[in-house]
Amino acid sequence: MLVPLADGGPGHPGASASCTRLFGVTLGGLREEAAAHGATASVVALANAAYDAQHPVAGDDDRLRTALDWAARDGTNPRRRRAVATFRAYPGTVSELNDRRARKKARTREQIRAVAHRLFDERGFDAVTIADVAREADVAVQTVFNHFATKEELFFDGRTPWVDGPADAVRSRDASVAPLTALRSSLVQFCGSLVGSLATPERQRYMATLHASDTLLARERELVFECERRLTTALVEAWTTAPGDHAPDAPADPRTAAPLIAATWLTAARVLIMQHRPLVAEGADAAHLSAAVEDMADCVFGQMEAALAVVAGRAGAAAPVGTGRPRPAACCPGPARRAG
Repeated sequence: MLVPLADGGPGHPGASASCTRLFGVTLGGLREEAAAHGATASVVALANAAYDAQHPVAGDDDRLRTALDWAARDGTNPRRRRAVATFRAYPGTVSELNDRRARKKARTREQIRAVAHRLFDERGFDAVTIADVAREADVAVQTVFNHFATKEELFFDGRTPWVDGPADAVRSRDASVAPLTALRSSLVQFCGSLVGSLATPERQRYMATLHASDTLLARERELVFECERRLTTALVEAWTTAPGDHAPDAPADPRTAAPLIAATWLTAARVLIMQHRPLVAEGADAAHLSAAVEDMADCVFGQMEAALAVVAGRAGAAAPVGTGRPRPAACCPGPARRAG
């Protein structure tokens, strides 16, 4: 929306009315200070001269000559030097202001999130409104929405690294590591660490709030599907854009294999975690369960990695590279231990 030029501001007949109004709004604050500060007055004069030089009036050579002369003066005038110094310092000042605003915005976001998580823990997700969060955080309701589009987003913010984790593991792997080997190592560590964290009070409050709300459970399922989608994209990229020796486990049909692997591997990880949640709640040793889950996950994903040869049509493919973890024989029996 254009704002009328304040009374007393200089006219610029070479520019359009809308452009002149916009220029007047831009310099409004400086013009208010110009009467009391000589350097500011010089800045305003320099800006006016530069603006007139950019918008000459046909037939008014004197006006253009005056503007160019003022803008091209040497630095002998002290006020002129201060104006030039102000202009030179302006980019740094703007950068500092932007950094300060970014830090303030981050602090506000963290404050809103911390308050919301506390309220969700105390009252339950469904009983807390955005207005409650805004009031407790001492911000406007719109400020909350400026940072978080929905209440569900506010609940899960900072608590779902697993949405991007598998895809990031594939993309950030060393060039010599096969995509599925990197994925397997990531999921093994993730399963163990998440089960281990179930014993912490913070995680227990999170789980209690989550399972008490159908809305949150529905959103969690959506995040699981989003995790699958991102992992599928990462696997397709790894298998179709990397040189062949960098993707030794690349299937013959990556676009079919990628969503199949993403769905089955993430489902396996979810089952391993879900099956051990009740045990932790019943008082089982979380550290012991965490180690057991990691061993089981390594076995499961190792077998699934080997089974890729069937999907890829490479029945004679070599066994997958190990993750460096010892494999319990009872968990992953080899071919020689199978009946028949």
